[in-house]
Amino acid sequence: WTDYNGGTCWLKSGKISFTPCPWCRSAVLRSGPFICGSASVNQTDYQGVVNRTISGRTCQAWSSQTPQQHNETPDTYPFYGLDSNYCRNPGGESKAWCYTTATNVRRE
Repeated sequence: WTDYNGGTCWLKSGKISFTPCPWCRSAVLRSGPFICGSASVNQTDYQGVVNRTISGRTCQAWSSQTPQQHNETPDTYPFYGLDSNYCRNPGGESKAWCYTTATNVRRE
């Protein structure tokens, strides 16, 4: 299946592997089973380090309220890894996403 930011996740012999998108090949990736996020739970378990939207916009830090004000904070969702500005899915949307730092695009 395809990761939210253009990478590819695949399952072989019961192990999930990840090939990052071309523009983030040098990214340091977290290890463990949650790097890709499970399609069966809409990537609510995603714990990777993608911090750009599918269109290339920079993600806003979850602890920030600028420029986008929101309720999805590390305090309100303590078990979803809302550290830094990584894509996550704390509310169970269709896939991992983030608020953007672009004033004209709230989230992707």
